[in-house]
Amino acid sequence: MVAKITTGKDVYGALAYNQQKVDRGKGKVLLTHILREPSDGQFDVTTTAEDLLRWMPSHYRTEKPVVHISLNPDPEDRLTAEQLTEIAEKYMERMGWGEQPYIVFEHTDIDRRHIHIVSVQVGQDGRKVKDGKRNERSVAVTEELEREYGLHPAKERKRTEDWRLTAVDCTKGDLKRQIGAVVKPAAAMYRFQTLGEFRALLSFYNIGIEEVRGERASIRSWTKTGTRRLPRRSNPLCSGKRSDSMNWSATWNAAASGSSGTILARDCADLSMKPCERRQPNMPCAIACAKSVSTSTCAATIRGASWA
Repeated sequence: MVAKITTGKDVYGALAYNQQKVDRGKGKVLLTHILREPSDGQFDVTTTAEDLLRWMPSHYRTEKPVVHISLNPDPEDRLTAEQLTEIAEKYMERMGWGEQPYIVFEHTDIDRRHIHIVSVQVGQDGRKVKDGKRNERSVAVTEELEREYGLHPAKERKRTEDWRLTAVDCTKGDLKRQIGAVVKPAAAMYRFQTLGEFRALLSFYNIGIEEVRGERASIRSWTKTGTRRLPRRSNPLCSGKRSDSMNWSATWNAAASGSSGTILARDCADLSMKPCERRQPNMPCAIACAKSVSTSTCAATIRGASWA
């Protein structure tokens, strides 16, 4: 049995994904834990999401509080709904999420029955449930459950299962899932030198790929006004601090062949020579920067500027 754990922020999205399977007759709710069950048995995404969110305080620091888990037995494992429910409960308990609210869905949309669990990993005190070495513990828990229920070991079957790629069939729908089921294992198992090699492989599974390159547009003119910080100096004589700033204002046009404009020399942000670097030998940086600098002409191009 393979367990896949994803975390996120959107509890509505995780519940809606599973509810869509139920609405299409490809799934059902097996179990709820610390969640309200509707009297008619018809679960509502909004109500269930509100129950999960209500469990957590209004303020918490966990960036991704939502946990979405899928437990995938081998296709040859024949498990009843009661057994799947027990496996879900034991998995959540042994992973440390047994005291959290959660809902368990069974999916039957593919050739193997599997379950999805949606929960939150933030307690009522606002603290995240401890999940150190989560993936390693998950593997250990699934191996325990395999032995308890006599399931096929995932380690022996995973490689064989990855190699069983199925060609995409647009008449079956859910193209995103079909393409992902081919591209992800193919990229993991094969090594490609060129995009053409990858394209050739995917063509066997009715998938085509094309390389798209974007082009960056050239900036022809711009205007800037504001305050900029003095750059960090490596010269030991420079006493200017990085926190010091100077007001600057520059407006000029540039073309590929170059053009000219008049700006304050000390404020020309594209000049390679700064006022502090044009000082006399041994002149303190602070004095050089404080000296008044007259206007001059910059010859400007797209790549930079220099003194005219």
